[in-house]
Amino acid sequence: MNNFETTILNAPNPELFNKNDKKSFVKHQKIKLIATSWSSNMKKGFEVYRWMDENLDFTKYEMTFVGNSPFKFKNIILKEPMDSESLASELKNHDIFITASQSDPCSNSLIEAIHCGLPALGLDDGGHTEIISRGGEVFRASSEIAQKLDLIVNNYVEYQKNINLPIIDEVGELYFGFLKKIYDEKEDDYKPKNPTFFDYIQIKIYLVSWKLLERYYLLKSFFTR
Repeated sequence: MNNFETTILNAPNPELFNKNDKKSFVKHQKIKLIATSWSSNMKKGFEVYRWMDENLDFTKYEMTFVGNSPFKFKNIILKEPMDSESLASELKNHDIFITASQSDPCSNSLIEAIHCGLPALGLDDGGHTEIISRGGEVFRASSEIAQKLDLIVNNYVEYQKNINLPIIDEVGELYFGFLKKIYDEKEDDYKPKNPTFFDYIQIKIYLVSWKLLERYYLLKSFFTR
C-alpha cells in the first residue's frame, strides 16, 4: 500500500442501527439466527442458506431471512424487504447474524447487524473476515457452520464484547484525515507554475475549507468528550 491508498469501513445510521433495546441472549432458549439481502443474486449466499434450510438443527435454532430470495425455504422464515427502521428492530430481536455472500468487499448488511450488537458468522471471503474480526467467526465450507455456531453460542458474551466497528463520525474523520494527508504531501503539486488571479482565489478557498473542517473536528471532539 502506498501513501495514497487506505481502507475505510462503512458505518450505518447510528440513530437506527445501535444496541439500544437489543434482545437479551438466553442460551437455553432457541437461538435466533438472521440473514438479510436486498439482492436475490445467488452469490449473496443462497446456496449456503439452502444448505442451512435442509441441515440446520431447527430444534436448537430458528432462522429468519429478510429480503429477496430466489427460492422458498422449508424451515427458514422468509420476510419481505423492510425499511431501515423496521430492519434495525428485526435485527435486534435476533442473536446471531449470518452472511454467506461471495466477493463482498464491505457488506452493509453485515455492518448494520454488528452495530446492532449481533455477533456474526460469515463466509471467509471478501471483507467479511476483517469486518467480523473478533466479534464472531468465519467458515469456509457449509459443513463448518454447526461447529462455528456452537463456538459463538457457548462464548456469546465474549464475542459481543469484542465487537469493535467505527461509528459514522469516526468514519468521517478517517476520510478527512486521509484527504488532508494527501493534500499536505502533494501541496506543491497543486500550486500552478504561473498562477492567475483565479488560481489564487481557488487555492485560498481550498485552504479555508481545510481549516474550517479542521476546526469543526477539533470543536466536535472537545464538546463530545
